[in-house]
Amino acid sequence: MYNNYNIEEISLEYVNNRDRVKQFLTACGLAMEQLDCYLGIFDGDKLIGGGGVYKNTIKCVAILDEYQNEQLTNSLITQLRQIVFMQGYTNVFLFTKPKYNNLFAWLSFYPVGRSQDAVLLESKHNGIREYVEQLRQYRCVSLSGAIVMNCNPMTNGHLYLIEQARKRVDRLHIFIVAEEQKPFTFMQRFTLVQENCRQMDNVVVHKGTQYIISSATFPAYFIKDSSAVALNQMQLDLNIFATHIAPALNISLRFVGSEPLDNATNNYNQMMKSYLPEYGINVEVIERITTGGEVISASRVRKLFNEGALDRIAPLVPSNTMRFLTELHSGVTNNG
Repeated sequence: MYNNYNIEEISLEYVNNRDRVKQFLTACGLAMEQLDCYLGIFDGDKLIGGGGVYKNTIKCVAILDEYQNEQLTNSLITQLRQIVFMQGYTNVFLFTKPKYNNLFAWLSFYPVGRSQDAVLLESKHNGIREYVEQLRQYRCVSLSGAIVMNCNPMTNGHLYLIEQARKRVDRLHIFIVAEEQKPFTFMQRFTLVQENCRQMDNVVVHKGTQYIISSATFPAYFIKDSSAVALNQMQLDLNIFATHIAPALNISLRFVGSEPLDNATNNYNQMMKSYLPEYGINVEVIERITTGGEVISASRVRKLFNEGALDRIAPLVPSNTMRFLTELHSGVTNNG
């Protein structure tokens, strides 16, 4: 309790509670986002403020104007931080509106990136700087490009994109999205890309971090959300790339495959083409290859894998991926 105000968890598993939080956030000019938990600040029975946590990111923080003060905000953020730390995370990210940037700076949060309507802060003082310093060892002074990929799993389409892109630059940096996704782990995806690029002397494969397409910078990416919230997150993710990652590696080109299937990814590509040139980074779209009249996609491979149709996967993936999928399927079948 703080000056007669209670801070309590609002269980989001109940529809009525979710609706109440959503209505409160809407009244405060915020959208309800994916959350693991939400703490509400109550004046008696009245919900006057609150904030939520998703993994190690604090978001949906709002306090009614007439109740706003630094001490109340501090009390809320302290409890939300504790929830994140108890899950084993050492760095806490926080989404907020630009007008609250100074308030959270007072609470020892530091800027990472910004969009028109949001800023992303982190609790680790030199978090983004330390990451950038690690990248600098791979910097090339001549023409450098980048691809950000899921590779869930790696297909011949990914391999074609890499081959085409590396012909256009002296060094190509590939970032593999680090967020854990089903059915293949990050390390499985990363290892397959490493193996397939081992003989490419101008290609560097990087492990993605929370600073590039992650649940911290771009959570809507993983639920294929095309709302205004998602567009805002796209811009924020690209801002981090343009202001931190690209300068560290002297990247002036970013490559993407054409996207005829996924509207959310296509929206991201379109924003990339309009946003990154403002920072001296051109975007090149490479047409995706097809087989059997269909574009080669990882989603198609996953569907066939789940169906056990390994023979139909073979034309779609490199030999390393095919060997991995065959061994994995065999293990699943034997254990089943």
